[in-house]
Amino acid sequence: MKIGDQLESLGISLLYKPLSRNIRGNSFCKDGVWQIIVNSSDIVERKNFTIAHEFFEIYLDNDKSFTIKEKHIMANKLAAEFLVPEKIMRDAAHINDLFELKEIFPEASYELIARRLCDYIPVVITIFDNRLITARFASPGMNFPVNPSKAEIGVLEKCHKKETNIKEHHDLFRIAGYYLKEVNGIRRVIIILELNDPLII
Repeated sequence: MKIGDQLESLGISLLYKPLSRNIRGNSFCKDGVWQIIVNSSDIVERKNFTIAHEFFEIYLDNDKSFTIKEKHIMANKLAAEFLVPEKIMRDAAHINDLFELKEIFPEASYELIARRLCDYIPVVITIFDNRLITARFASPGMNFPVNPSKAEIGVLEKCHKKETNIKEHHDLFRIAGYYLKEVNGIRRVIIILELNDPLII
């Protein structure tokens, strides 16, 4: 059963509407019935995260021990755990291949899987949309340069030129670039740099 079907079985109504690019969705209660609005322009995996996030926002709605911001953060964490469960990810992280991990977590986006990977192995991850950096983060406790290295940029350019995934092995680290075609003409590349020794940065 898909995530949307699961929520509808709980009496939560799902509405898919075209929203602005930066709005994923929202939830509200009307006549005693909770409704979740999802951006119909998003890719399926992003819709899944929005649905899961909004469900947990609803779940936490009556809990007065959290602020609105805290509820939002908690809903993000719970949605990530729902789509990429810790128990499975802990056993699968050693695979360290985004496409193979996607087969294990088909309802999660590549970005979410990459973010969860950070919790289990020492990596630095950079997300490029049409060659522009939209996110750069690393495993907890790791220090890393603000800007990507020449090696990372080199893999990015090879991914774009060949329109495929690229993997390179260096003395101190390994780099994998994953070429993805997103909606609205966005060409996304996710670069994962894994250090042979996480203390070198």
